[in-house]
Formats: sequence, structure tokens, C-alpha cells
Amino acid sequence: MSTELFRTLVAVPEPPFRIHPAEPILCVGSCFADEIGRRLHDDHFPAIVNPFGVMYNPASILHTIERLKSTEGPTPALALLTLGTNHVYIERATGEIVDNCQKRPQQLFEERCLSVDECADYLQFP
Repeated sequence: MSTELFRTLVAVPEPPFRIHPAEPILCVGSCFADEIGRRLHDDHFPAIVNPFGVMYNPASILHTIERLKSTEGPTPALALLTLGTNHVYIERATGEIVDNCQKRPQQLFEERCLSVDECADYLQFP
């Protein structure tokens, strides 16, 4: 019996970009971004991986990118973003979306779900 009966051949088109070995890559988002970033590091790619911790929602991912832009570190040519949720936590005292509640009491925050349009807006980087 041939093993070819148990597989499907799929033609994968050429991607519109290339990742070059010395090209800085930014990996931000969920635990998946951590895993991919670790593998890139293991293969000696210059990857910046979740520099401010794991971020799950689009607002926090945008905050990470904005913070990186304000530093004088290497500017990544490519970004890998992985989303985990549309839930955000808003600090009641400031009305700001927080990236990490830093184990502070739950009553200091309000949980809210971002709409699809809000998520898309946070992912429209300038």
C-alpha cells in the first residue's frame, strides 16, 4: 500500500516578503510570540521578544510598539504579532487600558471586550 494515499499535496505560493538572517524581528503578543521568538533566537536571528512581557490584546500590543519606538534600541524591520483575546482591563482611576495589572486588587479595574472595529483600529500602525 502506498503512503501517497494518506497525504494531500498543497501548493504554497511564494510569500510577498523574505526574512533575512540579520534582519531584526519583533515578536509581540501571546505565548505563541514567545515560542516563535525563542526559536528565532535559537536560530541566531536578532529577535526582540515581548520586551515588556506577554501581551494578549491589540491595545497592549500597540502600547508595546509605541514604547519601543520611544527607545533608542534597534528598529525591527519585521513584526510578528499574535493576539490572544479582545478583553482589556481599564484602570478605574485613570480610564486607561493597562497592559498588566501587576497583581493589584481586581476592584481597581474594569474588564471590557473590544469590538472587532476597535481591535482593527489598534492594529493600524502609523
